[in-house]
Amino acid sequence: MRNIGLKSIFSSSIARKLLLALTTLFIALLSISCFYFAESYRVEPVTIYKNTYKLAQVNTSILYNVSVKPSMIYDYAAVVNYPMIYLSLVQKIQYLFVIAWVVYNDTYSGVASNINYTVTPAMAINTPAWSKKFPLKAYVVSEDKRVLIQGELNMSDLYNLVRAIDSEVLVSSRRYDVNITISFEINVLYESGERKRFDLNPYMLLSVNELNNILVITVSGSSEAYTSSTQRSVENTLNLPMGLKISVADSRKITLYSTLSLGAASIAFLFITMNTYKLKNTTSKPKPRRKVLKGLVDESNLKLIQISNYRDFEDISKRFNAPVVYSESMGKYYIVVGDVAYVYIENEPGEGNE
Repeated sequence: MRNIGLKSIFSSSIARKLLLALTTLFIALLSISCFYFAESYRVEPVTIYKNTYKLAQVNTSILYNVSVKPSMIYDYAAVVNYPMIYLSLVQKIQYLFVIAWVVYNDTYSGVASNINYTVTPAMAINTPAWSKKFPLKAYVVSEDKRVLIQGELNMSDLYNLVRAIDSEVLVSSRRYDVNITISFEINVLYESGERKRFDLNPYMLLSVNELNNILVITVSGSSEAYTSSTQRSVENTLNLPMGLKISVADSRKITLYSTLSLGAASIAFLFITMNTYKLKNTTSKPKPRRKVLKGLVDESNLKLIQISNYRDFEDISKRFNAPVVYSESMGKYYIVVGDVAYVYIENEPGEGNE
């Protein structure tokens, strides 16, 4: 019987230790899962790398000279290039568009196998009453990756053209704009079969104000870089112990469920462990710590008061400075004060909680 009791106690002790170990393990796993769960949301699942390729570059510059009547205001110069000139002195305007271009081959499209371009000069006259486009005669010179467009505009021809249209529509245009534009277009065929088109439209604007006798010249010689972009996505990973790796997206999914399940399991094991160790400490009823005398007490002549808490029992002994008598046969402790006996039962079932 004694061997059986020791075996039972030993088994119970092993079970408690195993329960404590499992609780510690689950809490440790929960901490690791929470760490990787937070880490997965600190890092983006995918990193996007963007590459920009330069496909072509077109640069335009515009030069002009204005032939004027010799006049004191311009120091009797025959040619000027001011942006604002007295209209009555202007005879003709000479202009030069210089377009430099380059098509790059070091792109994802590959090598350009065929390149051709077109140049289309045009002129448009806009008045408050009417607007009309005209073809423009210009001299086009092609060089290595450069195009020159030369032309001139005679002011007397311009006046006659405006007056002719005014007479047809019965208006008198005293203010109007003359817009000289160059439509430049490059068409490229790559070895991959892909086609690209790059275009640019520089212009020179002549604002005629006959009322104030002013000609204002505005040019737009622009530069344009044509680019194309590609994107490459790289999946980010998290480093795990033992040199293992896991993608951030998978880590988010796995740690979400593992954190929830491990959290629930940890709470359950922690609750069981706390209750197990609490019961261990409270199931055996502590004996009084006061000095105990063994003996017998005749209960027939005494008024019995049962005390269920051992601390209260000891307090009574201290208060009356009375000894504690222990009846081994009955498993009871007595404090006799006059005709009153305070009784504490050693193995009272359900007792032990303070």
